[in-house]
Amino acid sequence: MTVWWSLGLGLLLSSLAYAQPLPEREVTARMVDEGFSSAVPVSGRPLAGAMFEQRGKPSGKELYVWVPGGLGIRDAELCLSLLARDGRYTGLLRAPLEADETPFLLRVTFESREPVFYAEDRSGVLAALAEVKQSCDPGEPVQHILPVSWERPEEAQRLAIMINSSRMQAFLVVPYQSGAPQAIECELITDPQRIAFDRQCLIDIAELRDHGEPLFNQTELVRLRGPNRAPPVPFPLAP
Repeated sequence: MTVWWSLGLGLLLSSLAYAQPLPEREVTARMVDEGFSSAVPVSGRPLAGAMFEQRGKPSGKELYVWVPGGLGIRDAELCLSLLARDGRYTGLLRAPLEADETPFLLRVTFESREPVFYAEDRSGVLAALAEVKQSCDPGEPVQHILPVSWERPEEAQRLAIMINSSRMQAFLVVPYQSGAPQAIECELITDPQRIAFDRQCLIDIAELRDHGEPLFNQTELVRLRGPNRAPPVPFPLAP
């Protein structure tokens, strides 16, 4: 059961609950790396995906990324990580970002070298993480994390954050300009076998409006095992 502590995340993506069609831009992403592994990883990066809850089915040809208003993207790159829930399929893509009037919905087209994977129904088992960096080269810090959808979202109310908790209790913690930080607990994804990500945090945008001034770029992922706390993981959600 998700646990809420008076969260203020509604302001994060409140403009996503739209009624009018969004302006749309298009970019072609380059597949940097893609493939299968016969061994399911037993560990990996904590962040697996940040997507709309109703995200549709992946096609291996395109996806959509929400770019909110006021986001500085001049001379930056969009770095996309794809990860199957069983951990065997991964993909890395990169695309240039141009300064443009925001907000807009970015249609990202790409060509998969693994069409067999996408020929099956993969809805709900493939996660995408869209990060904005100055460069997608290794070691570059993440500036923003943007929500992704496999199909063009007509209405967006809930956001799902998929994580690898390493079997620990996990929370998204959001500081505020005033007042104590607030947190949302991430639910365990029940599955008897080892998987690449095991928890998801569901954010209901409509319910979380008008709760103060959260500092989204300072959001962190916090994981606990009993009294022991793992080092926090920065999760700079776009404002």
